[in-house]
Amino acid sequence: MRSIFAVWLALPLVGLDWWRAWDRLPASMANHFDASWRANGWAPRMDVFEQSMGVTICALVVFTFVAILVRARRPSAFWPVVIVSAVAVVLQAWLNHTIIGHNLG
Repeated sequence: MRSIFAVWLALPLVGLDWWRAWDRLPASMANHFDASWRANGWAPRMDVFEQSMGVTICALVVFTFVAILVRARRPSAFWPVVIVSAVAVVLQAWLNHTIIGHNLG
């Protein structure tokens, strides 16, 4: 069970990423991109931060709930669920980091 809660370490890491870049980010940030990675949507910095943390929290809550259910009903599928959850959260954190990097320069 500790393994699924280890995935929650993504939340403080995403927060740390924001904290380290906060004072260098523009007031209006690009937060939506087309297929060629060109910005086509902007929002205030705080809105982008809240969206980023909200998506991370939402994903973590859903994955935790699913992992707990799977562990109770089908223990053999627990590790694949944890691995898929971890990969999805890492991809979300990477995307968040990429958006911050794009807005820094």
